[in-house]
Amino acid sequence: MKPINKIQEYLGLADVDYLAARLLILNKIPTVGLSKSAEALEKQFKLFFLIYEKITNNKELTIKEMKNRGHNLIEMMESYNSVAPQNHLLGEDWREYLSVLQESYNRRYPEHWEEWKIKLDINQLDQAYTYLRNINVSNIPQELKNRALEFGTFLGDIWRDEDSIEKVRNLGLKTPMEILELCNQSYEELTIKGKI
Repeated sequence: MKPINKIQEYLGLADVDYLAARLLILNKIPTVGLSKSAEALEKQFKLFFLIYEKITNNKELTIKEMKNRGHNLIEMMESYNSVAPQNHLLGEDWREYLSVLQESYNRRYPEHWEEWKIKLDINQLDQAYTYLRNINVSNIPQELKNRALEFGTFLGDIWRDEDSIEKVRNLGLKTPMEILELCNQSYEELTIKGKI
């Protein structure tokens, strides 16, 4: 996988995971929604490290190096904080939210099920995702900037196709961009093209 493709693919997949998480949480399907939230933020953290290594060390991370980062959101946050400028450090509120997501991710399978009470707050997801995505887009190589500003990158091309939009609307459903905006207090802060 070429470095440029890796960046576009991580960003596109993160956007799709984020949309899925929003849709699931808004429709009161928290277990899967929170797991998808964890996956979306994990991909944004990994994308940050991919871009960071390229900018600071002119190094292309391999697939193995990306996989070695694992799935632990707290460890990713700590790694992020170890290299981020002081004014971009993630605090205790992030740690608490990422702990909830990590626990949700770990409870995906029945052997980990038990009674569990959580407070669902879509605004936390929207704020966290918007923050990380905006940082990544601001640091993305110039040759990818325009594509990165398109929510979903290449995966989102179908969302911008008029025939696809018409089919979705004829079914009485919302388009992905409408789902992105729905109840999203961070929408205006999101650095993307083509806002509704």
